[in-house]
Amino acid sequence: MIESYFNEDDIVLFSQLDLGNMEAIKELVKLGLGVSILASWVARAELTDGSLVALPLGKRKLRRRWGVLHWKGRRMSLVEETFIGLCNDAVERLTF
Repeated sequence: MIESYFNEDDIVLFSQLDLGNMEAIKELVKLGLGVSILASWVARAELTDGSLVALPLGKRKLRRRWGVLHWKGRRMSLVEETFIGLCNDAVERLTF
């Protein structure tokens, strides 16, 4: 997704590292070992306390689509419906 975003502007990323742990990513950036592209809500605390700074990515916004999958034709359980409701509530509170 990120490579495609930059490819549209003919920007080639020569060196990259993919990590799945957001805390590890933020700590590596704090140590000066690189930069990262994260959703603002992931680094909200660090942006607030000044340990990290946000820079604009570019002219276009990088957007990710999220979804919830469930088994077709099967009624969702109360737990599943509650989970989806919690996800919807959390998304409404996110600032982009």
